[in-house]
Amino acid sequence: MKLAYVVEQGENPSSDFFVIPKLISMGYEVTRCRHDQLPCPEDLNGHAVVFVRYIPKRWKPLITNSRTSISELIFFMDDDLFSFTAFKGMPLRYQWKIFRNALMHKGWLAQMKASFWMSTPYLVTKYASLQPSLISAQPVEVPIGVTTIFYHGSASHIAEMNWLLPIIKKVLVQRPNVRFELIGNPAVYKKFRAVDRVHVLMPMNWVSYKSLLCTGNYDIGLAPLLDNSFNSARSHTKFFDITSAGAVGLYANHPAYSDVINHEENGFLLAMDEAVWEKTLLSLIDDQPLRKSIYNQALIDCKRGSV
Repeated sequence: MKLAYVVEQGENPSSDFFVIPKLISMGYEVTRCRHDQLPCPEDLNGHAVVFVRYIPKRWKPLITNSRTSISELIFFMDDDLFSFTAFKGMPLRYQWKIFRNALMHKGWLAQMKASFWMSTPYLVTKYASLQPSLISAQPVEVPIGVTTIFYHGSASHIAEMNWLLPIIKKVLVQRPNVRFELIGNPAVYKKFRAVDRVHVLMPMNWVSYKSLLCTGNYDIGLAPLLDNSFNSARSHTKFFDITSAGAVGLYANHPAYSDVINHEENGFLLAMDEAVWEKTLLSLIDDQPLRKSIYNQALIDCKRGSV
């Protein structure tokens, strides 16, 4: 079995467009490793190692000590990472990242007799002395049938976003065909950025928000409400938002919604219990006919003003 370890900062377009398709076309089975995931030295025996753009510090001793047993060592780059003059116009922090993770290791790569894969004829020509191979980009398979779950809260809903975080993580692990969308400030983005398939949109004005709801990209809307004095004054407008988005809603069993939502008829009225929300979400993700039925009733109730 031909095995290649792909060493990457995390899943990224450079690997997906270039490196992984190339390795598969060459008959390799691929094992992806983040910079902090080191295999045992003996696991590398007879196998290839491909660094994607960067050389993590922790990997260098492993490779140095195991180089004779590694079948092929490859460095891939899809930007001009070996020329300070090429990236000197970038933000200073990005310049330092490139220097520290790529440029300063060029000599070490030569010592390790690494091969070079590059993404464009420009790079191949510029670095002809390294005898690089040109690797062509291949299209990435885009998942279909993705369920979009959203919580569009304002800055006054930070506590609810924090409450949702563990639920979101658990649902994403159990359903790979799901994405979450939030609206939040940089602090919210920072909290969720490490969670794959979570998209945090910047806050927007009402006109822009109404046009966002019309995109037809939503399946399930969330409206949690924690029991506090500020939330005591909430109204049920999220019922209109979620229905306008074409989605079915999960609502907190709170006075803001308890007079409007008929449980399992035009939405779900749930206690603020993480396990209850997780279970209901998983069930709804898997039951598109039920979502459609409840959404249709919600739409009727909204149009006839019965709420």
